[in-house]
Amino acid sequence: MFQEQWSGINYVAVERATGLEARLQNILDKGGEVWAVGDVHGFSEHLKLLLKRIQPSPSTEVVLLGDLIDRGPASHEVVALAREHPHLHAIKGNHEAVFAQAIAANLIGGNGSRKHSKTYTDWSTMFGGNCTENGYKVTWGDQAEVKMFEDAMWLNALPEIIILDRWILCHAGIDPRKELNEQSGDDLLWTRHFFDQTHGIYDPMRTVVHGHMVTGKLDEGKWGKPHASNLRLPDGRHARIGIDTSAYSKSSGTLTAIKLDMSPEPCFIYSDGQ
Repeated sequence: MFQEQWSGINYVAVERATGLEARLQNILDKGGEVWAVGDVHGFSEHLKLLLKRIQPSPSTEVVLLGDLIDRGPASHEVVALAREHPHLHAIKGNHEAVFAQAIAANLIGGNGSRKHSKTYTDWSTMFGGNCTENGYKVTWGDQAEVKMFEDAMWLNALPEIIILDRWILCHAGIDPRKELNEQSGDDLLWTRHFFDQTHGIYDPMRTVVHGHMVTGKLDEGKWGKPHASNLRLPDGRHARIGIDTSAYSKSSGTLTAIKLDMSPEPCFIYSDGQ
């Protein structure tokens, strides 16, 4: 339902972050570490716990796979970390795109009040944006609107995909019917159709790592754990790995990070200490 309503909105056209790709690939080539982190959804304490374990540095960098915001209590803190930490990077998720669209709609047609913007109200009620807004208001007071606008514009300018020699990092996944350079923002931010379930291996050289779809829906009953495709690349690695382990769930959620290495069995760490 949400994809039909929100896909196709006017995202800012963003080129691939080729400079960031080169930086991350250089770290891997020199024996350093790159970690990818699933959907944080405003749970800054979960992210801080993971960063404490990973210890980002010039030789150890971290990429957030989108959906930094909404649902959790401290989206503003997550965004601040992503903007300020020199070794923490992010790509855009559908929640960032909708947040930016909501802010833009409010500025264009809000009639002086956020409550008059249906787009903003829909973001607030359907996507957990009310939690994001509350966090900004509590922290920034009268400056909340300004900070939300600044952060929304920064988030909307994030890259939608990172392509490395052996990895593809994106928020939602890949449309198996299209070449890599033909993927659209809708594909990368919204898809819930996975290539390995319909078309086989997408790229024999690269594992696709994504968030967006909570893994409990991919592996029935395995809430809070990553999902790895049964298909294997020629080098033995999984063709696709999903790491949205529902950080926002009080009963079974955790935040997951995966180390980008060439081992057939992935190295995961979790915010709950596992």
